[in-house]
Amino acid sequence: MKKAIIDVDETLWSFSRAFYDEVVASGIENFPVPEEFNYWSIFWEYLPKDAAFKFFDRVHCKQCDYKPYKEAKHFLQFLKDQGYYIVIASHRDPKYTEELKNWLMLCALPYDEVHVSFDKTALFNDPEVELVVDDRPETLVRAARAGKIAIGLLKPWNKRCGKLRLFKSLKDIERYLKTGEMEDDGRHDR
Repeated sequence: MKKAIIDVDETLWSFSRAFYDEVVASGIENFPVPEEFNYWSIFWEYLPKDAAFKFFDRVHCKQCDYKPYKEAKHFLQFLKDQGYYIVIASHRDPKYTEELKNWLMLCALPYDEVHVSFDKTALFNDPEVELVVDDRPETLVRAARAGKIAIGLLKPWNKRCGKLRLFKSLKDIERYLKTGEMEDDGRHDR
C-alpha cells in the first residue's frame, strides 16, 4: 500500500491567518502579518514560546470554525483516486485530535488516518510512505532525505529554502504528480 503524509496547517487551510488574528485580538501590537513571515519560526521573535503555544492551542481547539483551502477536498480525493492511503499528520497538541477529526468530517475531506504529535517525521520511517506534502522546510528536507517525494505549497517562510519542490496551489501539486512537470514561475532555486 502506498501512503501519503499530508500536513494540515498551511497545506489544507490557512493557519497563519487564524494565528495572526488570535494574536492581534489579544492586544499584541506590531506582530507581522502572515505575508511577512519570511521564515518558519518568525513568531518566536515576537512571543515567548509558552505564549505562542497558547495561541496555537487557541486556534487548534476551534479548528471547526475554519474553512479549508477551496482545493483541499479535490486534492485529497485525487490522492485517493491514485491509490494513496492518506495520513493526515499535524504538529499540534494531541489533545486536539478529536477537533481535527471533526473538522475533516465537517469539511468532507477524505483521509484514512490522523496522526497528531510533535514529531510527524517519525512517520517517514515507514517504507510504504511515498509522498509528503508539507509547508515546513525542515520537514520537506527530512522527507526528501528519507527518499520520499517531498512537496509543498509556496509560502513566504519557505520560498528561499533551496531546492524544495514548492507550488502555488494544491492544483499545481496535483498537476505535478500527474505529469512530473513543474510550471516555470521564474524561480530556479528548486
